[in-house]
Amino acid sequence: MKTKLRNTWFSKLMALCLAVVMMLSMSMTVFATVETDPDTGVITSTGTITVEGMATDNGATLNAYKVIDINFDSETQQPVEPVYHWTETMAAWLRGDGAAAYGSYIGTNGEVTAAYMNLTASELSAFYKAVQAANILTTPDATGTMANQTATLSPAVPAGEYLVLASKSGAVYQPMTAKVDITYSETEKEWMVEGATIALKGSAPDIEKEATDSDLSVKIGDVVDYKLTVDIPSYPENATVTRFVIGDTLSSGLTLDTSSIKIFIGDESTELPNTYYTLSTAVTNGFEFDLTNHYTDIKTAYPTSEKIYVTYSATVNANAFEADDLGNDAFIGYTNDPYEDSDSKTETEETVYTYAIDVTKYAKGESNPLAGAVFQLSNENGVMSFVSLGNGVYRPAENATEATTTDLSAVNGQLIIKGIDLGEYTLKETEAPDGYVLPDDGIVIVLVDDEPDGALDQESAASGTTLREDSVSVSGNTLSLDVDNTNYEDEGFQLPTTGGMGTMIFTIAGILLMGGAVALIVVEARKKRG
Repeated sequence: MKTKLRNTWFSKLMALCLAVVMMLSMSMTVFATVETDPDTGVITSTGTITVEGMATDNGATLNAYKVIDINFDSETQQPVEPVYHWTETMAAWLRGDGAAAYGSYIGTNGEVTAAYMNLTASELSAFYKAVQAANILTTPDATGTMANQTATLSPAVPAGEYLVLASKSGAVYQPMTAKVDITYSETEKEWMVEGATIALKGSAPDIEKEATDSDLSVKIGDVVDYKLTVDIPSYPENATVTRFVIGDTLSSGLTLDTSSIKIFIGDESTELPNTYYTLSTAVTNGFEFDLTNHYTDIKTAYPTSEKIYVTYSATVNANAFEADDLGNDAFIGYTNDPYEDSDSKTETEETVYTYAIDVTKYAKGESNPLAGAVFQLSNENGVMSFVSLGNGVYRPAENATEATTTDLSAVNGQLIIKGIDLGEYTLKETEAPDGYVLPDDGIVIVLVDDEPDGALDQESAASGTTLREDSVSVSGNTLSLDVDNTNYEDEGFQLPTTGGMGTMIFTIAGILLMGGAVALIVVEARKKRG
């Protein structure tokens, strides 16, 4: 029994050790001894560049270009300060066309300076985008194609830093750097070249949309300002199809102001000249910028620009409440294949919302609606004006030319106020139905939708003395409530009076009693004399 247990324990230990060895071997980086050209001292030992990505990156083409050399002494077999030098091609550009913006990155002897070493990730990306746009790196040192979410570039490359550029139709990839470095091996007691593994950073061209200066809740008549932020697609230089279209189609509850449409490039202050696009507003309640025929011109004129911005305005119109959410589908159109006319589209949506109040009027204690009441609705700016849609339905005016009224009549006891914004309102009855008492206070109504989604939060509320108990409810974007009126003759409105018929009866009775007494006295007096 002890032998079996010992054997079992030993087997498990060996299995564990084997597993550890396998794990370590799988995670080890491949090294090679540093060797140099005896004449030039340039490192000839090589390492591989491996690029990893996602399934959507399969098919992407990768090109690696050497930009920085490592200074290594072949006699002493040691790196020499300054260790990093720009390649001849990069050095020539940094001292020439790139000097104005990036001249501080190169030293007197071609060395890489601290100004470059201290770049942030975004600054480094901007620099290599400028290098890419300068088109000075023409022959790649290693190439590869993404397959099964990975690519090992070939051939293996000498130590140094490499700019790795990826391209795939309809995708935007950020420039990457891969450092095939040298490291000292304590085990081997010598310097060795270490390969590099980097992650592919890219995506399909994206579009973002926002309603600027808006909390996404609106009323009819409000003007909503929109902004699109659009990635410029990345196509190969020899692409034959470079579709690039930007547009938006608005909800029927929004009226586009075509004069407000503007397009910018690079930042939100540089307007793109109209020679680079065609703008069409013939699409139904929308617009479309077509930049396809000028894609190459745009990339040439604005080589470092990555994004285009479009701004425009729309007014919330009378259809707002009937329309489903006031959304609009902005899109960027591009091509999946830069050599075939194959369209693709990326869409985004920004939605704004509007709300309503539904009031039903009753006689106190009755279950049938009571007609004849007139109300006014006020907000922080005072009494509001509305347009009547008939049958007790009202909405805010869409513009200043519409005929408006402040009096809101509850037809057949029903009043609906729609197309209004979130916030606090006061609903005050200004005219009571015939025979009923006019309340002296109003009903305070609060509409709440904290993270606007078009559905009022349950925190929405109403309060007031004429509010029927437990009558406030929320359904979707509408708050409903019931209001009571008290009849003039109802209990509580009969005051005590003097000088009425009751007093007169007592007076007459008193006079009759007094008259009877006088007659009785006269009769008795006559009897005594007789």
